[in-house]
Amino acid sequence: EVYTNKHNKNCIVTLNMQGYRNKLLSSVCLILVFSYTVSLTTGCEYDNEEDFYGKRFCDTNLVTYSALESRFEQQCFGCHMADAPSGNVAIYDYNSLKAYLNISKNTLLGSLNHTTASPMPKGGQKWDECDIKKVEAWINQGMQP
Repeated sequence: EVYTNKHNKNCIVTLNMQGYRNKLLSSVCLILVFSYTVSLTTGCEYDNEEDFYGKRFCDTNLVTYSALESRFEQQCFGCHMADAPSGNVAIYDYNSLKAYLNISKNTLLGSLNHTTASPMPKGGQKWDECDIKKVEAWINQGMQP
């Protein structure tokens, strides 16, 4: 709605400028909302923690069996028990694992790295790189309990 003033034609121009300003502000707001929405849906290019935060520190200094024990118990000992070991590989506690590694360390590391014909855990996901590095460090450091 435009009001006219017979004595002041500037009044019409002022009202028209206010309408133009409102339309401009509405357009700018709409563009900002659209840009923000697009940035939320496409802003994160990476979908894994390492790419997003960078590589995490993997401490392989002085690794002991006790630091790895729960992983071996959860992922290995159930299938490689003493009574009926899968693949004739009996690793069910510290002593049996250490004895196996004294003769077959490369086989175990190849299985964990999924670079051999028997990737382990069978049918499961490859271990985290840090956990594999810890196992390798533990072996190279003398397999301390």
